[in-house]
Amino acid sequence: MANPMLDTASQRPATGMDKATRQLILNTLGGSSARAVLYGFMEDRYADFEDYFTAVRQVWGDALPDRMYNAGARATEEQPTVTAFGDTARSEERVANAMLLHMPEPDFRLAVFEAFRHHKLGPDPVSRITSICKTRGIPWEFTTNEGFHWTGDADVETSAMRPARRAVEDPRLQASRAILTPLNLS
Repeated sequence: MANPMLDTASQRPATGMDKATRQLILNTLGGSSARAVLYGFMEDRYADFEDYFTAVRQVWGDALPDRMYNAGARATEEQPTVTAFGDTARSEERVANAMLLHMPEPDFRLAVFEAFRHHKLGPDPVSRITSICKTRGIPWEFTTNEGFHWTGDADVETSAMRPARRAVEDPRLQASRAILTPLNLS
């Protein structure tokens, strides 16, 4: 039985990170559009939406990416009550909002965190390239002095990576490539 002295929200059972809770959180981002939040989350993690859907499918199974895709499709089909300049941007905003509301919860939390950080990347590509590698789980670091530097397993570095790099950098291989390239045999 409801307590007539308390408001409804305080008496409601826990909802978890449902759509309404997510929308409330998104509304607190102070003017950040859903597009900015979504693209900030995807930047340096996924090449495009197809790459993201593929990753979600691999990790979470088929139901979640299908639900996200269908929510985005419904948002695309929504017709504004008044047609005006900027409807395309509003449509993209609706799709981004739908994706945020239906994406895996850990991804949503990360998207919100990135929105708070505002993902300000400077003009320094070195740290950005390294960040992309770390985010994607690629065991390489990028430095201005050495280019890509292996940061993975030391045994793999010793037994596989160094010999492979030496073979590729071997002048004999470079000479044979120069001969084969004009013949289209490389």
